[in-house]
Amino acid sequence: MAWAVAEVLDADEAEARLSSHPGAIHYPVANGGGRALSCPLPGSLNSLFDRYKKGQTRFKTRREAAPTKKDPSGRKVTGQTLSQPPKPRFRQVSYDNPPVRFLYELRDMTESAGFLPWPLMEAVRLVETVRNGAATRLKEELPGKADTIVRMFGLCRDTTEADKAGRIRIIPLPSIGHQHADHGIRRLLVEIPRDCPVAANDIAWAFSVTRGFNESTGEISWMLVSTEKGGMLNQYGIGNDNQVGFRCWRTVTPMALPVARPHGRKEGTERVDIERGAAAAVTQALRHVEITFKPASIRVQREPLDAKGVRAENFAIGTRFVSARLWHVEINFTQPIVGPLLAGDGRYLGLGLMRPVKRVEGALSFVVVDGLSLLASSQSVTRALRRAVMSLVQNRLGQQTKLPTFFSGHEADGSPARRGGRSHLAFAFDQARQRLLVIAPHLLGRRQPRKEECENLRLLDAALSDFRELRAGSAGLLRLEPSTIVEDDDPIFVCAKTWITQTDYFPTRYSKGATPEQAIIADVGLELRRRGFPIPAGIDKISVCRGPGGGLSAQLRLVFSTAIGGPLLLGKACNFGSGLFVGVR
Repeated sequence: MAWAVAEVLDADEAEARLSSHPGAIHYPVANGGGRALSCPLPGSLNSLFDRYKKGQTRFKTRREAAPTKKDPSGRKVTGQTLSQPPKPRFRQVSYDNPPVRFLYELRDMTESAGFLPWPLMEAVRLVETVRNGAATRLKEELPGKADTIVRMFGLCRDTTEADKAGRIRIIPLPSIGHQHADHGIRRLLVEIPRDCPVAANDIAWAFSVTRGFNESTGEISWMLVSTEKGGMLNQYGIGNDNQVGFRCWRTVTPMALPVARPHGRKEGTERVDIERGAAAAVTQALRHVEITFKPASIRVQREPLDAKGVRAENFAIGTRFVSARLWHVEINFTQPIVGPLLAGDGRYLGLGLMRPVKRVEGALSFVVVDGLSLLASSQSVTRALRRAVMSLVQNRLGQQTKLPTFFSGHEADGSPARRGGRSHLAFAFDQARQRLLVIAPHLLGRRQPRKEECENLRLLDAALSDFRELRAGSAGLLRLEPSTIVEDDDPIFVCAKTWITQTDYFPTRYSKGATPEQAIIADVGLELRRRGFPIPAGIDKISVCRGPGGGLSAQLRLVFSTAIGGPLLLGKACNFGSGLFVGVR
């Protein structure tokens, strides 16, 4: 028999009760992760009564007719039957057991108590300083738990896997999220697992009284100040707004891996083998942080993945980590991941910290690794890409299913789709960056995807999941690798005021009585209005060419009053990569 008592509490009282609870606390989660627990719903109590009642008659005696001369209607017992009572009505709700988090700011000791930006490359030293200071204060206040405190801070060499469940994690948070952010560390996030043997409030106090000292003067140079301003947490995929998660992640501090890169310049094959081994080590490191599904792609390098970042080997200065084993990593997952995400051997010292990357949804990119002919034309590559995509999708659907207009660009009767390219995929060859692009129509039309387009995009992702080779005829046998399109970094998808053509613009119509330049300007204006773009403040640097048949093509520049987001694919044959513009900041 179970009993429950209900109370109505205000938010502060409820939080105080939960904080003082000695056991684990589970919270419902919206993304379906975590542990599924049975929760009552209307009718659950009656279903329990019914189950109890039916449970009393689970066993029934089975009798069969057994007539005799004395008793022609006699029956005999032949056995018993067992019937299970009906299960009670409960619904399964996903619950998680999230850690307790405390956010601190690094403040200097001046009268204004301003932020103290700690150098990014010294992240390990900062974590060690704060960790040692907090552990010392806790041991002074709780001498009876000194051994426990040493283990939960990871200060002993005989730490086991069982100790990790209660280990505290100190995460330095560099300032990111803006092109002018300097990546200095101004905040620390402390994660206390629910299974921690020391009360969370005691640990929070220990960090709040931690100070940094000037080694030469012995004076206090900085302090940790508790804060509830969690705006920077969103940059690392933490917070209620990011419960769905992200698929693409990049390291801010490098990941420490057991694979070292030898010094010196390496040939192509040797470098590929080394990076392949490092990628395998990344997969293993993800398993250690309980990410068991295989990533879609992994890219490793020594150079930073952000403009204000620091090379991987610089983080090894003054630490126990070998510089050759530090790698910057970009990971594309097949499922969304919620932050914070740290992986690798230095994850408890601030290394392997990753940030989510907002990728462009509805566009796929494949980098040409090898095989491209020097004389390859953009049109030949894009047409080969279109044929390959149609073939892969058709194989996914089955040969008996007609290919939708979304992929083929043709109506049901076989005629070309006459909707200005707004109903089917566009294909482009970005020759400057040596990559192939597949772009959904809603991106070209500056609108949200329709329901059937979302279904087709999921089909496209599944069909191109193993797309690694393209036979492009005279353009060559292309070896491909998938890549991530990052909105803020990609010149084709970036927000900019100035846009210039990368491939020739072909007008859809020619105005009679107008000069070639006037015809181009008029046609570009019509195309922009049709796509939903504002009219540019200026169209200049026009270079017009006439083809053998008298058709016009042009190179030009568009200047808008306000920044607009890409992609810009305009004009005739834009679905084959003509009229591709790149943004200039």
